[in-house]
Amino acid sequence: MSLQSPCIHVPLKRADEVDWVNPLRRHIVAAYQEDSEKYREECHQLNRLRQDVRGAGKDATGRDLLYRYFGQLELLDLRFPVDEHHVKVLSLLASQYHMLTRSCRYDAFTHRPTAQHSLAYEKACVIFNLGAVISAIGAAQPRIAKEAPSTSTGTSPSSVAYNAFQSAAGIFTYINDNFLHAPTQDLHKDTVRSLAGLMLAQAQECVLERSEGKSASLRTRLAAWLAWQYGTVQELLAEGVGNGVFERQWVTICLVKQRYFSALAQQLRAGSCETEGAYGEWVARLTAAEASAKEAQKQAAGFASGFSHSSCPTLPADAGQALVDMTRSLHAAVAEAKRLAVNDNDMIYHATVPSADTLAPLDKLCAVKATPISELYPATEVPRVVGADIFQRLVPLAVHEQASVYSEEKAKLVRSATDRCDQADAELDAALAFMQLPTSLRKFKGEASLERTFLVVSEEVRGLTGWISAEEASGTAVDELTAQLEGLRSGVRDQLTTVQKLLDDEATDWQTCVSTHGDVCAQPASDQRTAALRADVRAHRESLEKATEADQRLIDRLAEDRELIDALRSGAHGGRSVDDVLERLYTNAIIRSAGDGDQGRRRDEAALLDVSEGSALPELVATVEDALTRLNKVRKERTDTLEDLKRRVQQDDIGPLLIMNKRASEQVQQQIFQQELEKFRAHLARITATVQRQQSLVQDLTSRFRRLMESSDARRIQRAWDNGEKSRNELERRLKRAGETYREAKDGSKKGIQFYVDLADLLAQLHKNASEYATQRKEERARMV
Repeated sequence: MSLQSPCIHVPLKRADEVDWVNPLRRHIVAAYQEDSEKYREECHQLNRLRQDVRGAGKDATGRDLLYRYFGQLELLDLRFPVDEHHVKVLSLLASQYHMLTRSCRYDAFTHRPTAQHSLAYEKACVIFNLGAVISAIGAAQPRIAKEAPSTSTGTSPSSVAYNAFQSAAGIFTYINDNFLHAPTQDLHKDTVRSLAGLMLAQAQECVLERSEGKSASLRTRLAAWLAWQYGTVQELLAEGVGNGVFERQWVTICLVKQRYFSALAQQLRAGSCETEGAYGEWVARLTAAEASAKEAQKQAAGFASGFSHSSCPTLPADAGQALVDMTRSLHAAVAEAKRLAVNDNDMIYHATVPSADTLAPLDKLCAVKATPISELYPATEVPRVVGADIFQRLVPLAVHEQASVYSEEKAKLVRSATDRCDQADAELDAALAFMQLPTSLRKFKGEASLERTFLVVSEEVRGLTGWISAEEASGTAVDELTAQLEGLRSGVRDQLTTVQKLLDDEATDWQTCVSTHGDVCAQPASDQRTAALRADVRAHRESLEKATEADQRLIDRLAEDRELIDALRSGAHGGRSVDDVLERLYTNAIIRSAGDGDQGRRRDEAALLDVSEGSALPELVATVEDALTRLNKVRKERTDTLEDLKRRVQQDDIGPLLIMNKRASEQVQQQIFQQELEKFRAHLARITATVQRQQSLVQDLTSRFRRLMESSDARRIQRAWDNGEKSRNELERRLKRAGETYREAKDGSKKGIQFYVDLADLLAQLHKNASEYATQRKEERARMV
């Protein structure tokens, strides 16, 4: 997007003057029994702030003013009940969508003044204006202009706009969530939801503008979400227009943007289709993009012809021309891209072009979110913007400080209790883990079967069986590869023998000619002419011998692990299932761990199942279980006590008590703290008692478990389980090694096959050279004699 699209900002609510001074002074006298003259400056300060807010500009200064006033209203709410029964301040704010009406007292719909004594209404109007100012800041940014950053921190205008629109969306969302009964239409849930959606859409526009140079896939998803969001916002705004809320130009501009970003998303996706070779979809996407771009251009032209900044000041003065330019530019680019794509497809690719209706919907990516009003400023900046509490003298800061001190004392108490509980739980868990309790008791009670426990095939071995079965089923079984390797090696050896024989026969023929015809046979000796050929033969033979040795090592490893490899690939050849074969292997391994054959199985069963009458094993197991039960009860009691402590601490509020005793001495205040904290001492005592009981119970459990493990029956059962686990682990190790052998054998065979194929090609050329040499020498001798 090389052109900046126009953005909408929300108009401000206008307000009549109100008098904060007299109502506040009357309440100070009535409620605090203090001389209101002492707070004259504070009352006037708040009143001046209210006056300043009425003229707040659409810039950072205006934003800070509104936020300061809102913050002071929040603080004011802690001290003054502003309603029709106490501090009566008449707040008259005209609903902003009819802000051009002469009288700001008229409501947007009824044209009646909206007057309330509610502080909540005043705050809602203030933060609405805060959102409006922030939206104006975002809309005013030169996002595409190639100029220096707009802030001293180096933040780009695009980033300023992006953050501003998200912040505005957060403010309108806050109004929607916190003000249930809107007295005016501009604060109605439908209205602020529409505004929040519009702000998020404009924030995503900033993201898309900044994504130039990023992947087409990312930009496609960003644009697709924008098209969807503007379509949704357009529908909401259209309902508002029908109710007399929004400007019709807002609906039109959202409709243009919906079509524009739909076309842009299709254009970007079309580029990806071309890269992926999906030429039919490439043309179809560009066709859809052209249709949307054409419609956007048409709508933009209609908008521009009737647009007047004076009638819709919430849009830039050049909004109409900007829309026309950006839609015209996109339409021209898409049309040209489509023309080239259609031509290329007709002349080169001949791909079938699907209907636009059959195209898969584009994936959408939302890269924005409403910024909570609490994050509008950094935490360190809030005190600077809001300023000191105007009426801090009315409610002494000591009260707030005392509440903070008390909260910290409670937090220390909870942290200490939590640390003690965590430490006790960790000690108990460590003791149980060392003794492998309670799971280790199952084998002594006969509830756990050794075979069922250790016959579980690990995921790694199952993965090996699946991979090997797939490899065997793919038509390149390892046995076939090794057989092919053997055949190629034999063929190469025969080729070498043939070349060697050609050279030897030629040398013999030359020797015979010299012996028979003497000086008549003036042909040079063969060994002088065949040195290079024989050197090649020797080199190739050495390579062959090395390869043969490597092949033999590979075959030897295969033979060594043949049984386990056959088990891993058993399912690939239509025999027994892999599970059956592996189960048999595991069963045999466990049986061998106890002995050989039937005798071993009987010993295994005796160790695991047969406990002689009168054996102390069941009683010993029961004593361990009893100790475990008591320990678990102690742990639960401690956990429940801690949770109850946290709940009571969280619910505890002595604010009214501190206010009542705000003039008390420090000693009295400390006594109040101690008295209030005393109600939590019982929880701490119960936690301490559980820790002490646990220490004693762990010692008792350790003693009982030792007696259990020292019994002859337990030792016999444990020995069988240890042997079973050892055998299972050894079998798994061998199976994994067999899988690695299979992998190496297959990879080695493939490399060997390629090696022999390459060597055969070299020997074919060598055979040709040797044959031509022998023929040439034979013909030469024939001419001599």
